[in-house]
Amino acid sequence: MTLEFLINLFSNLNSAILLSFHGKTLVAIAITNYNWLLFYPCIYSFAMWDAVKDAGGGEDPYSFFHLCVLRFLQLLD
Repeated sequence: MTLEFLINLFSNLNSAILLSFHGKTLVAIAITNYNWLLFYPCIYSFAMWDAVKDAGGGEDPYSFFHLCVLRFLQLLD
């Protein structure tokens, strides 16, 4: 949770979202710090894996495979 807060803070993500809702997309693009924003997919992927593991998943040796496939498909988008 703290890491997500730091990524939001240093990437200016919330400000960029707010500006894009107001139609100021060029300003939103200009203020976004993409070096920090690129940490977000890592945190999201870890949270998905941790949720599956906490829910009792991860018992068989290839239980991580569907998460890897989903993450790869998200990268293609």
